[in-house]
Amino acid sequence: MATIRERLDADLKDAMRAKDELKLTQIRAIKSAIKYKEVEGANKVLDDAGILGVITSLVKKGRDAATEYKAA
Repeated sequence: MATIRERLDADLKDAMRAKDELKLTQIRAIKSAIKYKEVEGANKVLDDAGILGVITSLVKKGRDAATEYKAA
């Protein structure tokens, strides 16, 4: 079974081939957040659980931003 990191890489390639800009932007943002978290943690490589934590926090930020936008 592929790891989350491998799945993200495969999905990124598929989005590039399909020229799906929305998916491409989102996957790049996820990969960037993962890389930032790794560098922040003294260059440790995140496992699947750590990557899921990063993705979960990004989803939460997105939902909070949507709620704030609707409220304004």
